[in-house]
Amino acid sequence: SIEHPYRPLLAYVKSIMGTRDLAQVAWNFINDSLRTTVCLQYSPRYVAAAALSLAVDLLRDNKRVKVELPTLYSSFSVTEQGVLEVTSLMRKVYPEKEYGGNGSAEPARLGTNSGTPNGGAKAAGVAEARAEGNADMVTKCDAD
Repeated sequence: SIEHPYRPLLAYVKSIMGTRDLAQVAWNFINDSLRTTVCLQYSPRYVAAAALSLAVDLLRDNKRVKVELPTLYSSFSVTEQGVLEVTSLMRKVYPEKEYGGNGSAEPARLGTNSGTPNGGAKAAGVAEARAEGNADMVTKCDAD
């Protein structure tokens, strides 16, 4: 069978009693990562961990929410360096102005130059909009 990053993502969010917003935004980052070759280059655990890292950055910056990811690397059995590499690749989906164009692993400020109501790159804006009210994907997986 094929292993996808969604299941470990939701299991981790549930284990840390994370918010629905965290799960939804990370889910959307995973969806957006399918526009890259990340899923062919790295295991689903790395993609899930990187999506969570990006989601935390987005939630911290746009919503001013304090989110912590305790034991992220050990829970997913991944290395910090590997997660940073995947995060950098996943950021390439978004316009350069949103992430500074350097693909760095530093927390990004999505949406600061955008005119969209939810702020951010097109996909990140969609991710945030879904987190605020459209929980289609998370609801479908909560049953697993």
